[in-house]
Amino acid sequence: MADSELGRLGRAVRTEQTFESLVELRNVLADAMDSSEDARSIAALSRQMTEVLALIDEARPPVDEGKPLTVVEQLMERRKNAG
Repeated sequence: MADSELGRLGRAVRTEQTFESLVELRNVLADAMDSSEDARSIAALSRQMTEVLALIDEARPPVDEGKPLTVVEQLMERRKNAG
């Protein structure tokens, strides 16, 4: 399947960028919730949305004074917070 035939989630996932893929999944879930009138579907999508939002928070690139941290800075911050 060519990239042009993929939906926006398919294209995002193929970038292998976790954060961007999760954001697009969130958007797809929101669209599905908006277009659904079935209470069960909305409840299931809400649970999935909650999980995806938590993953987005975990995957969000850290920033320091508005600037993204470098990979080394991110590792140093994780080590500082782990101990």
